[in-house]
This record gives sequence, C-alpha cells and structure tokens, in this order.
Amino acid sequence: MAVSDGPGRTGPRRIGSWIVLPLLLAVIGLPTGCGGSDETSEETITKAEWVAQANRICLEAGKTIAPQMNSTFRKRPPETEDLLSLFRNLSPLVRKAIDDIDAMPPPAGDEQQVAAIVEAGNESADRIEQAITDPGVRQALGDEGFFPELFEAFRAYGVEQCARQTNPVPTKEGPGGAGGTPAGA
Repeated sequence: MAVSDGPGRTGPRRIGSWIVLPLLLAVIGLPTGCGGSDETSEETITKAEWVAQANRICLEAGKTIAPQMNSTFRKRPPETEDLLSLFRNLSPLVRKAIDDIDAMPPPAGDEQQVAAIVEAGNESADRIEQAITDPGVRQALGDEGFFPELFEAFRAYGVEQCARQTNPVPTKEGPGGAGGTPAGA
C-alpha cells in the first residue's frame, strides 16, 4: 500500500524510530532458547565428581587430624589433658570439613544421602564437643570410635577416603580412624 509520507512522497510506510527502539530493546532483553534463562538454578555435579571433591576435603582435613590423633594415642591410655586438647582441636576441624562438604551441590537425586553425611558429621562434632565436659561421652568415644555414624554414611555413599579417615575400628594409632592399620593386623 502506498501512502504519503509527506508532501510529494509516496512509498511503503515506514515505522518510526520511536517504535523500533523499544522493540529492539525488548527483543535483545529476552532470553534465548526455550524456557528462558536458568541463572538461579544450582550447579549440578555427578556423584563421581562429588565423591572426588569430598575425598579431597577429607584428605586435607586428615593431614591435620591424623598427627594430632597419633600423638594423643601414642600413650595407652592417653592422659585426660591430651584427650581434652585433642577434642578442642578436633571439633572445629571436623565442622570445617563438613561445612566444606555441605557447600558442594549434591548430585541430582542424592540429596538425602548427602544430607545424611552432613547430619552425621555435625552429630560427630557435637559429641566431640560434649566429650570436653562429659566423661561419659569421652568413654563412649573411646569405646565406639569418634565417628561411627559418619563412617557409615560415607561408606554407604561410596566416599572411601572419608570412610577410611572416620573408621570407628580402633587402629594402631588409636580410635576414631586416624587412617592407620586396624589394631591386631
């Protein structure tokens, strides 16, 4: 259709720049692809990636924890002050490792297993803190190991390095899984 665009001009009708600019901005601002942008969704990783990262965290924590455990349990039985010092140092190290593990996004569909690991880790740290003031908890830790529930949660999910480090079986280095050889082996 030909229209007059002013005196003496005929031709196709033009869209004014006052319409083009808002349309262009609207198109540029729209997300591309179906379903829009998904910037707020959490990163996902595979179980193998998660296990590898958790094992690295446990290995790093073990570099600090194992020497302290070995030193404390060098004497049989360890002196109370040595145990109390260990518990004061151990709880924050366990909490940091568990916080680092908790900060990782769980593999899709495995949220409950990862939550069980984090819960067991926090409960272990709580028991270690209680052992500072409660001789009964100290005795239980000596009898059961420091991390039996955490060990089971790691083992059930296949986090082998972490399971080794939290092994409740008394080792030559002492209970609590300093990662040593089981006593009597």
